[in-house]
Amino acid sequence: MKCRLFFSVLLFSVMIAKAQNENNIWCFGNNTGLNFNNTPPTLFQNNLAVLEGCASVADAAGNLLFYTSGAIVYDRLGNVMPNGTGLMGNGPSSGPISVSSKEGVAIVPHPQNPNQYYLFCTAAIEDGAPYNLYYSIIDMSLNGGLGDVDVTHKNFILTSASDEAITIVRHASCHSFWLLNMSNNTNSKTLRAFAITPAGIAPAPVITALPYGIANNAIVATRNDSLLLFTGTQIFTASFNKANGQLSNIQSFYTQASTPDVLEFSADGSKLYGCGVNTGLIQFDFGLWPGLPAVAASETTIYSSNVPLMGMRIGPDHKIYVRPVYTNLIGVVNNPNAAGAGCNFVASALSLPAYANPPGYPIPAFTEFPHAFLPLLPPDTFPGHIKDTTLCLETPALLQSDTGYTHYLWNTLDTTPSITTGMAGTYWVKRSKDCSLYIDSFYLHAVTTDTLPVSAKDTSLCGAGPLTLSPAGSYSSYLWNTGDTSATLNVSLSGHYRRYAMAPCKVYVDSFTVQFNPSDTSYHYTDSTLCFAASVTLQPGNDLSHFLWNNSSTGPALTASQDGLYWRRSYDACRLHVDSFDLHFISFTLDLGNDTLLCPGDTLLLQAPAITGATYRWQDGSSDTRYTVSRQGWYAVTASVKQCSLTDSIRVTYRERPSLAIRQPDTTICRGSSLLLETIATGEGSYLWNDGSTEATLPVNAPGTYTVQYINPCISLYDSVTIDDVDCHCIPFVPNAFSPNGDGNNDQFRIRLACPLLLFQLHIFNRFGQELFVTTSPDQGWDGTQNGHPVDLGTYFYYLKYTAPDGTSHKQKGDLTLLR
Repeated sequence: MKCRLFFSVLLFSVMIAKAQNENNIWCFGNNTGLNFNNTPPTLFQNNLAVLEGCASVADAAGNLLFYTSGAIVYDRLGNVMPNGTGLMGNGPSSGPISVSSKEGVAIVPHPQNPNQYYLFCTAAIEDGAPYNLYYSIIDMSLNGGLGDVDVTHKNFILTSASDEAITIVRHASCHSFWLLNMSNNTNSKTLRAFAITPAGIAPAPVITALPYGIANNAIVATRNDSLLLFTGTQIFTASFNKANGQLSNIQSFYTQASTPDVLEFSADGSKLYGCGVNTGLIQFDFGLWPGLPAVAASETTIYSSNVPLMGMRIGPDHKIYVRPVYTNLIGVVNNPNAAGAGCNFVASALSLPAYANPPGYPIPAFTEFPHAFLPLLPPDTFPGHIKDTTLCLETPALLQSDTGYTHYLWNTLDTTPSITTGMAGTYWVKRSKDCSLYIDSFYLHAVTTDTLPVSAKDTSLCGAGPLTLSPAGSYSSYLWNTGDTSATLNVSLSGHYRRYAMAPCKVYVDSFTVQFNPSDTSYHYTDSTLCFAASVTLQPGNDLSHFLWNNSSTGPALTASQDGLYWRRSYDACRLHVDSFDLHFISFTLDLGNDTLLCPGDTLLLQAPAITGATYRWQDGSSDTRYTVSRQGWYAVTASVKQCSLTDSIRVTYRERPSLAIRQPDTTICRGSSLLLETIATGEGSYLWNDGSTEATLPVNAPGTYTVQYINPCISLYDSVTIDDVDCHCIPFVPNAFSPNGDGNNDQFRIRLACPLLLFQLHIFNRFGQELFVTTSPDQGWDGTQNGHPVDLGTYFYYLKYTAPDGTSHKQKGDLTLLR
């Protein structure tokens, strides 16, 4: 809670700040923690093992209470809490650490019970359907103050079809929060806002439809709990109503770098930082909000990285901590409120110790820091100072409290910021806002007053002063409106003068209007160029009362709409002023056309209209009337005629370069079977196969060449594949005898095949089990020899192993007779 000082005319109240250090202990990654109770923060070891989602919470003094991966809860001593395992979400297991529910673990204080905390956890994408969002309750009054997971409130399902990310923001009501979670349907994504109040968690969320393009796990940044930012194909912004949970005013802007995966605001909300897989670290000036084009144009690259920057969170010290994965480092933005290089980003600010490496990993594997914790705001009461006031009252007095509060209650039962009273006595008012109550007290002494005005005297003089103002009467004290306290006043300037002559509870007021009129004649000449104005009203400022214009009109002002010389004579009894105006009207138009979508390699010629006497300046400083666009971006030209300027801009976007390939290579299929040809394509387009089919896939069951055309708005791409077929149902013929006598008949023992085989192995053994012959070619037979020498007549044995064209494997063995 910040310390604030309130002032009013009658009183002041001081707000006393209370320590809130619930985010001072971070537990994350593998056994890793940061302790912000030390300056600078120090690393320490804990028992956590997690890739992404995690959370930890301390008490108001900064002492650790517990930490969790969502699936396991550890107490402050590092022991697993009773009932602290078996919690659903942030799984399944991958090696030694839990897998990846991005931003999917959050701790929220129970609004009704200061000893209890809600633990929310989403299922990781790896868990598969139904993608539930679970919650359990941790009770810190149990287990001797070390905490216990309440078995009666464990693994409750809040919703299903949930995206991984959770965001917690404050409710408009005291001691309440909103839990924000997106559905995981990419084509019809919605934001679901669950109210967390002293009455519990609302079972029915407030649902807002989201535009296409917002990525999964994309609720990544909030400013003052009322501005939400999402990532996706662009950066999306939306206003969040903390009273009813609805989103509105959803807008978006493109980034020059790759769209970041993670966003974080600086402590004062003036700077937005983004990082991601291919983004590096970039900064936007949100002091320009709500001017979204200006915010987009303020993009500044703070750090270019060859490794992904995935984790980012602002710390209790108002520095932003950044996690470059595949390293043992943590980077720090030391001054996030500053622009550009002034933010002082140090990429290697902290080096992680060896215990941060999970078993089997050479470096730390985690990608994010623990989820931020929002503490309850304590309902404070701030007494005001009593002010005794003595007034001489002729009419009731106005007692005014400070404005800008939501509720007021006076001891008179009035509920307005101010009351009027004509009675002496003690008055107090209670004014409240958010969770704070302020009490102001007044004690009013009333004395009847009498004010006796004296007739005013107006004096007009030609020439200079001074003039002595001397009202009649002698009194105890005097006060002029100039601050003088004498009975008379010498004046040399025109003006209104008032003297207050005081006696006990009586005030005598004398008023004078003095006008010194110098006897002179003056001339004033103005040469004016008017930009894009249809007309202008000429009204020279002076205190004269009679006027005459060059067109014989006699009013104090004249409306002109054409170039020319105009004059006005202003006069009274002593003076003459002549004002002359030489007017020049300039007007023209400038239009570069609508935003344009181009094909890769195309160029666009932007043509500014020819304007007489104009100079031109494009966004890169060039000054021609034409500009050739060859890359994506915002283009703007300013045309200037004298001091009159117009600017127009156009956004040029290039379509994604398309690609096409048939997933399957040329192949052979079994005769009578079918094969589904699948395409791999990028960019927008439609399909046309050579048989007229228009789907992305094509089932085929006959040999031939199949060609697909991918029709893109910019180009047509082609790919083809050739399919052959074979008879896969063939049985080898194995003879039972042969006679290798050189007569040309049955001289070799050879397997006869009716189809090609994928694998073939033939072994010949004698009756002693000795291998005499082996071949992997069906075309090679045994000629009845061993090492070139004929073997004896008799019985031999074969062993055949082959794989048919349909992929099935077969084994066959038997005997054969060698005859001569």
